[in-house]
Amino acid sequence: MGSAAAGEPLTPRERRIVAGVNAGEVMETGTELSEDDIAAALWVVRGESAADEEVARLLTEIRAASEDKVNEDG
Repeated sequence: MGSAAAGEPLTPRERRIVAGVNAGEVMETGTELSEDDIAAALWVVRGESAADEEVARLLTEIRAASEDKVNEDG
C-alpha cells in the first residue's frame, strides 16, 4: 500500500475504509484491490478527487482493457 498512500500515513479511518473496500472486492472477484484502486479510493476519501471522476477513470480503464482484449483475440 506504499505508493497508494502517496507518502502520507493512513489514518485509522482510512485503514478501515480501505480494508472494507478491499474485503468487498475479494468477496466479489476473489482478488484484492490493485495499488491504483487503493490510491483512487484514498483520493476520494481525502477529498482530492470526486467519486464521479474516479468512476469515469475506471470506465476508461475498463474500455481500454476490453479493446486490448478484442485486439488480442481478433
